Amino acid sequence: MGLLKKAAKGTAKATGKAIKGSAKLTGKAAKKTYYVSIGKKLEERKKKREAREKGRLEAEKDKAYQRSMGGRSAVQAGGRIAEAGRGMAEAGEKIKRGMVESAEIKTEAERKAEMREVSRIRNDRQIENLKRFLQSL
Repeated sequence: MGLLKKAAKGTAKATGKAIKGSAKLTGKAAKKTYYVSIGKKLEERKKKREAREKGRLEAEKDKAYQRSMGGRSAVQAGGRIAEAGRGMAEAGEKIKRGMVESAEIKTEAERKAEMREVSRIRNDRQIENLKRFLQSL
């Protein structure tokens, strides 16, 4: 009987079975214990979620710290550099074989266009300076 009384008071000690199986409990008391147990479950979930988020934040801080400290180990960095070097060597081979000729031509055309743009800007600047100089006379 003690367990049922406690359930009626609204503590979450009574198991679901005790609540369902007891005909002595009024509907109100049963509902109350049910809500209490749900509330506790929700609280536990909230605590777990907060702990997870806290852990995630810590991990992100640690990652940021490692990045600021030079990131990954030198061995890994060396491996990456070697890999990049290999990739460049392969690209060089392809260019030699003429597989990337079109790309090279395109970049050449872009370079020429950039040079034209730079010289145009320079000429404009010179013209402005000459105008100013002539006006000052």
